[in-house]
Amino acid sequence: LELIVNTVVDTFLRKIKLEEFYESDQRIENLRVDWSHLKESIAEKQKRRAELAEQLAVSTFSESFPNPYDRLVVDARQALSEATRRRIEAEAQISALEAKPGSGLVTPLEASVLDSVNHDPALSSLEASINQRRGVLISSMSGLAPEHPGRRDAERELKELDAEREKLYRKILNSYTGTLWEQRYSDVVKARQAEERLKAEADKQASQATWFTERYQEAMNLGFDIERERKR
Repeated sequence: LELIVNTVVDTFLRKIKLEEFYESDQRIENLRVDWSHLKESIAEKQKRRAELAEQLAVSTFSESFPNPYDRLVVDARQALSEATRRRIEAEAQISALEAKPGSGLVTPLEASVLDSVNHDPALSSLEASINQRRGVLISSMSGLAPEHPGRRDAERELKELDAEREKLYRKILNSYTGTLWEQRYSDVVKARQAEERLKAEADKQASQATWFTERYQEAMNLGFDIERERKR
């Protein structure tokens, strides 16, 4: 009798277990496996997040945290814009100096240095000496006939004085125009070089800002994933 009773009871218990706790052992095992996988996933994402924090030199991640490169990008762009303006101005000055002569047959380049040439100490000194000699020669020519040898000598010397003055004037003019041209050309070269360097710097800052944003956003997404998996 006890064998029959035990058999009936065992059968009843197995049936009840299957009906009320269907595959409970398997479901518990599945939950344990899922829990283990989530734990590993959280650990991997925390490790990656820590790597990103080290790369970005930050201790926390927040949606309100500003990108430190944004201000650098703005400053670099402003500096580039200013450099471009200076380069355009320098090229415009060169173009103006290269223009054709006006009605007075004086080139813009020469016109730009005329004031400096006219006040050059060497030319002023020569002109003072020439004017003094010119006064003497004109005085000596007074009352002499056009064919008089003395008058002819004085007229020849006056022409020589004018030629000497013109020679020095041209020499000084060429010196000033050459210096001005070299200065303006140098300004253009320096402006172009500065613009190129600032453009490279602006591109670098923009690249770094993008690099920072991508990794910071990745770290933010990892944080959301970690929180979601912890809840699971």
